Amino acid sequence: MSKSIGQFNVITSEEALVDKALLAKALNCFSWATTDMFFTFSNQNNVLKLTDDGWCDEPTVFPERIISLEIYDPKEINQIKEVPPEEATPIDLENIEDHTYASADLEDICKKISPAIKSGYILLSCTANHTSSMYIYQQTLKIHKDGSGSQNYTFIHFRDPERTTHKFFEYKPQ
Repeated sequence: MSKSIGQFNVITSEEALVDKALLAKALNCFSWATTDMFFTFSNQNNVLKLTDDGWCDEPTVFPERIISLEIYDPKEINQIKEVPPEEATPIDLENIEDHTYASADLEDICKKISPAIKSGYILLSCTANHTSSMYIYQQTLKIHKDGSGSQNYTFIHFRDPERTTHKFFEYKPQ
């Protein structure tokens, strides 16, 4: 079966001040790809890092909300515990058995992630290619300190140009 393989990036505006530890926890409340892709933060070098350096299957900035993670204990294989994503440790993230999901809209994403942004904005971006070169897509998600945000989606189909599309969504808190 063919699929899209791409890369995921997190970029901040020049004036951005971000609590990276809080940002990693907030981002890990969502499923950003069909493969497990999580964010870790290292206090030692103040770096927000993505698993597999951001490479993943079917990356997206239109994620599902992770309600809970099912974590297995490598020492006791029959032991599985449920952990809320914001409480998962780096060791938990290495031992995920399954997830429980719910749909997430732009408002939900902005409300969960914006508290980590003290000034400016963050931009999440992904680009992917279909493994048989049928299409390419590029998506961005921009979230501002005030909780507003936007999602951009561009899809280019090489074999059927009529399927090429661009969509834009925006959320502004009341």
